[in-house]
Amino acid sequence: MDSIEIVWQDETSTLFIEGIFTKNDVTIFEQQWKSLVFSHEAFLVVDFADLEIEDGIAMACMIDFLKHLHGKTNELILKHTPQLLAHTLYRIGLLVKHSKITLFETRYEEPYG
Repeated sequence: MDSIEIVWQDETSTLFIEGIFTKNDVTIFEQQWKSLVFSHEAFLVVDFADLEIEDGIAMACMIDFLKHLHGKTNELILKHTPQLLAHTLYRIGLLVKHSKITLFETRYEEPYG
């Protein structure tokens, strides 16, 4: 998959974010997530297992997306979160002690070199 895609699985309340996300995909991704329709969920799972975030602009867009979801659910469970995304969420204060965000099986990625 060359670009980013959002797949909603209603029976598990899971959003699968898949593909390679670059600054060139930001507009398409924003259109996709702003058109998502789901009722206020007790919990929402976002699975990043098949996602690669390639640059800072794409990362900022993903943070905006997660902030949006954070306001729409009682609990936001992030599965297979890329390590840099998890670190960014921590740095901006979205992973505080009483946060509604839970990280599950954060990916450990080796540095290039």
